[in-house]
Amino acid sequence: MKSIKRLIQVILVSTSFLILSGCYFPKDQLNQPIQEYLKTNYGIQDEFSVIRTDNNWLNGIDHQTYIEIKKPYRAYPFLMIERDTLKILEDDSDDIYLEQFTGAYIEQHPEVVQVMK
Repeated sequence: MKSIKRLIQVILVSTSFLILSGCYFPKDQLNQPIQEYLKTNYGIQDEFSVIRTDNNWLNGIDHQTYIEIKKPYRAYPFLMIERDTLKILEDDSDDIYLEQFTGAYIEQHPEVVQVMK
């Protein structure tokens, strides 16, 4: 009886470990596809950083990624990245030009932030 309980515990622990190990996805793997996308489509070659990415592979959802573009204006666009090919899905992502315009407007009109507070 003890061996059956032990076997069940081992199966539960190993199964949960296998499921949870698939949830981790390093942000570094997304840097190259995002850099190519920004350079090719928008001419943005300056630095950016990946703020957050979610890899909901269990739900079948692609990488939901937020990035920070620092130049020419600070912007925080959302990008949907296909899980298998790491291709940016433009229809499901934010418009980079609109996000840049928003960042430029806020930088040039700081009173907008004061009104929001």
